[in-house]
Amino acid sequence: MPLIMFSVIAFFFIGLIGFIFHKSKFWTWVDCLYYPLAAIGIILLFHNNSGQRQVVEATQKQELLQREQRLALENQPRVKVKMDIGLYEGYINLINSIPKLTEICKDNVSTPECDAAKKLSPMVTKFVSVANAGAGLPIEKRLLKVCNSAESMLLEIEESKVLLSTTTQELIKSYKSLSQRDLGLGAYYEVSIANGVIKSKSLDQIQMLDEAVYRGSEAGDYVKQIQLAQVDNATLILTALTPCLSTPNSELKQLNDWTETQITTQQSIDKYTKVIEASKNYFDPKTYAFQLNLWPFLLILALALKFGKGVSSVKSQCVAIFELCKTYWVRLLNIN
Repeated sequence: MPLIMFSVIAFFFIGLIGFIFHKSKFWTWVDCLYYPLAAIGIILLFHNNSGQRQVVEATQKQELLQREQRLALENQPRVKVKMDIGLYEGYINLINSIPKLTEICKDNVSTPECDAAKKLSPMVTKFVSVANAGAGLPIEKRLLKVCNSAESMLLEIEESKVLLSTTTQELIKSYKSLSQRDLGLGAYYEVSIANGVIKSKSLDQIQMLDEAVYRGSEAGDYVKQIQLAQVDNATLILTALTPCLSTPNSELKQLNDWTETQITTQQSIDKYTKVIEASKNYFDPKTYAFQLNLWPFLLILALALKFGKGVSSVKSQCVAIFELCKTYWVRLLNIN
């Protein structure tokens, strides 16, 4: 009601002023006030609707990503797995024997086998944790996690230098070489050959160290026994990684790239979900209060000024029409 009354009063009085003072230069400045106020009104509308605009934009982008995600799920790369889940878990249990031996060995028990296992146990335990964390997943996805973790484990073993340099070098070299070949069931045979090479070259280095450094001493003999146990552990590790070597590396790489893309897509979808929720709750109380309480009166005032300018520009026409009507009225009266 106050806005209606203000509108009537503003249009009446400003229109009357425009009619009376139609020659005033003030009316030439009305547009300079009117158009900036119109621009401010558009800015206010744009600002107050920014939340809804962000919701629309984020929803459109999210829906596009969801369509891409559904299409990607239909075209998930397939991996030809050459073993069943039971055999796969058997290999994981095989490498897990290293951490288990560490648990069996007490702190006051010192044997070459225990000391060798303790050095490898931290790296192998991380690998086994990743392998066991994938329980319930399809075997190809478990293989993907395990094979990625295998590379990290071998890198840690190399950096920690817990094995003989030759043993480490041959272990990593054999894994990288075999993983690049599509071995399939032939991986079992190739791994046994590679293990033979690891043992042979490692024993050559141990023999060289025995002749040049250990020289039959008791301490040297103990270190030699640890190194021999390390060689056995290295061949055990390569054997336990047979599931990765029997699966085509190219197919695992495609699955890995696809999985990373899916993770990135899902993260983007989740990000847009947060944007949508935050935008729905967006509210600027000060701007909203100004637009609700003060802005309508300013806009009515600007429109009334525009109306007053229009009245001032047509006064002569209005007077002419009035005089014409007056003339016709007089003639009408004279006729009667």
